[in-house]
Amino acid sequence: MIADCYGNPWPTTPVAWPSGPFASNGFAAVSAAYELLVVGGGTDDGTVTGVHTEQAKMLNLKSGVWEELDLNGSDLAGHIIGSNYAPADEAIWMVSSDEEGLLKVVRWEFLVPGAWPEVIAEFPQEWGECESAEILGLSDGATVVALSRGAESRAVMFARSGRDLVGVADTTCSTLRSPVPVDGGSVVLFGFDSLGTPCSVQLGGADYGMVSPEPQLQ
Repeated sequence: MIADCYGNPWPTTPVAWPSGPFASNGFAAVSAAYELLVVGGGTDDGTVTGVHTEQAKMLNLKSGVWEELDLNGSDLAGHIIGSNYAPADEAIWMVSSDEEGLLKVVRWEFLVPGAWPEVIAEFPQEWGECESAEILGLSDGATVVALSRGAESRAVMFARSGRDLVGVADTTCSTLRSPVPVDGGSVVLFGFDSLGTPCSVQLGGADYGMVSPEPQLQ
């Protein structure tokens, strides 16, 4: 049974999955507040070089009804390595990779009529071999994107709507999750190092250190 943050269960009646195409490398995001599941994007063969699926569908978890969403011909939701819904920002965030290995942070206000996925930032070419991305929406509207590549991670915090960088950190603490707010407008994320030892990294606040090269805001 799926339940929202207040403990109210959503209906457990089986829901018919709509006809595709849906790809293994697409995106998926759930909004507990609006009781919606959105899936789509990806490529026809599940690889970065495949043909992009310019399609998304939204499931109303209360009624069980699917609705088709238009990606407006956007190719930004192609090969996705991480996605999530940021509740305070009311947008789906994704990290997509193109054929040249360039990673892009993409934001989509899917509830706004006529809105389409937009690039918020691009990561340096060196992070093209990134294996996964964790996206965490914070209560103040900021969003944290954490990339993992082997035993390395790069964590980036964006202000509301992704218009400003709030903090960037490179770390050997991988699989970063569970942001905890601390004094000074920063957050601490927790993960594990290559030996499986718990570790943490702090982002934001007045004393954060920007790394070079930084993600390029669009």
